Amino acid sequence: MKGQAISLILLAVVMPTRATDATTSRGGALEGKLRTKDWQQLAIDPTEPPRQIEVARDVELTCPAEGRGSSPRTVTVLKGAYRIQRRLDRKHGEANWLMVPVVSSRPVLFGYNNSAGRTWGYEHTIAIDSESLTIFPREVVSYTQEWSRLDRSRWNESTWAFGCEFTASETRNVGAMRWVSEAQYQAIHDEQTRQGAREASDVSRQHIQTLDRTRPLKSQIGAQLCKESGPLLLHGFTEKRSPDNGKIQIRIWRASLSDQGRPSSVVSSDFRESVIWDDPDNWSLCDS
Repeated sequence: MKGQAISLILLAVVMPTRATDATTSRGGALEGKLRTKDWQQLAIDPTEPPRQIEVARDVELTCPAEGRGSSPRTVTVLKGAYRIQRRLDRKHGEANWLMVPVVSSRPVLFGYNNSAGRTWGYEHTIAIDSESLTIFPREVVSYTQEWSRLDRSRWNESTWAFGCEFTASETRNVGAMRWVSEAQYQAIHDEQTRQGAREASDVSRQHIQTLDRTRPLKSQIGAQLCKESGPLLLHGFTEKRSPDNGKIQIRIWRASLSDQGRPSSVVSSDFRESVIWDDPDNWSLCDS
């Protein structure tokens, strides 16, 4: 697989309830830069039985800038409790790291994203040492890759690859994570579910207020509109408004990879411009 010969296995991670910080190294763990031969010794396997971990506060790790003019990317383990079901293993069993989901500050691309194929369904994770809680020095990203055959038929596969490399100071155990029992995990999970319901109610009220405020703006001729559709962000503008049902005519002229809900420079190769009638509530102002 592209550059590094690593196993093509779907990384079906954890059940999140949100997360925090971490890590130091022990005898069998990899340290410093990973060489190709180290990558070839790694595989993703089930964790049996699953283990539970609590993250006491949000843990933010920095991915260095990837080129001139680019800015660093961050990945964050959100505060909360996680049931871990997958681990990153050395083939010879010297050490293993348990997989915890993270949130990336912006999207990343692997594989082909052009007429030959596309990728979607990105899941970002970090791996933590099962004893010392040291963070593995590389981000792990799983995704789905779709390819075009010569006869124009399509096939896809689930795979994973290494993302950015963290600094040594960030991967030490700083006490933000701890293993918990099933009962402790369930108590944390239940409290976060209740907190999430309260927050969702507040968000719902705010969303209704936002729709009421922006509906007239989106109905103005020429208004720039955006809408997420899977991994893509559709970009259009208002051409007409129906006096009968409040719907608007939208000319969709661009589709790009969504960059936190905003258009990016990575465009879809098979997109075709179209004109539709739709409810303005289904779209957002691109600059909002």
